[in-house]
Amino acid sequence: MVPECHVGGPMRTFFRTLASCAVLAVAGLAAEGASAVTRSADFNPGGVPNLGMFDAPAAGGPVTAFSVTLGATVFDMLTGGATALSYDAATNEFEGAGAFPVIVPSAATAECPLGDCALELYPNPGDPVPGDFLALNIVTLENIDFGKYVIDPVPSPVPPPAAGLMLLGGLGGMALVRGRRRLA
Repeated sequence: MVPECHVGGPMRTFFRTLASCAVLAVAGLAAEGASAVTRSADFNPGGVPNLGMFDAPAAGGPVTAFSVTLGATVFDMLTGGATALSYDAATNEFEGAGAFPVIVPSAATAECPLGDCALELYPNPGDPVPGDFLALNIVTLENIDFGKYVIDPVPSPVPPPAAGLMLLGGLGGMALVRGRRRLA
């Protein structure tokens, strides 16, 4: 959301006010790019979709929330440290901080007692379907689910409609009005 700006006062302060409005607008747009957005990833591409959801900055960075159901287990608790999950907007892929990202369930299920299971993500940028995942019980080494995941593509940003032309038109109009006042 772009901050509001009201022009007021004598004409000589108009351009100072206009400059401060432009700075506020640019700062507001920059803040929007840094805010977290919710994205989805399909953990069964080519079949019946099994969508997981995650929150990360639009420009990329640490994932702040994650949830996907595999089997009867909901993997929704992010781990930190060397296995912290982040999102790379340039490659549209998950990555870990020096190791494979790991997500664990926050609640126990019949197939997965609390503390016994983990979901590991294996980014493979050279692969046509980039990511592999493995959900397993790390005590019994039984697989819960495994396969590929695909992060839904980022929609193309929509540019503001002719904002530059509108600004130039407004400045030209102000110059025209100012010129007419001088003639009068």
